[in-house]
Amino acid sequence: MLVKAAWSAASVPGPLRAFFLRIKDRKGANVAAVAKARKIATLIWHLLTKDAPYQWARPAFVAMKIRKLELRAGAPRAHGKAGPGRDYWIKEIRGHWFKTDPQFWMNLQAQFELVAA
Repeated sequence: MLVKAAWSAASVPGPLRAFFLRIKDRKGANVAAVAKARKIATLIWHLLTKDAPYQWARPAFVAMKIRKLELRAGAPRAHGKAGPGRDYWIKEIRGHWFKTDPQFWMNLQAQFELVAA
């Protein structure tokens, strides 16, 4: 299951993708996927033992997940202004920044690669 998560995370910009690409260039894609799966397992272990939040989480997506959990736990539904995670599921808005400003994303990827190195 972790190897499937590693393959999925290989397409998302971030430090895990930078790690995957670095290993893939040296050892090949399959070895990189297994190495990334091990890194994910280690990351999960550290997050759980240290009770720390994931540093590279997307705030709007996390807020949406927390709100869904609150609703399942019985929190009252708030009608009115939409929360920060609403636009995540709208493809036209989600892909808007990449289409309009690719340099921003290239700079972000370079920063992630520096951190992950």
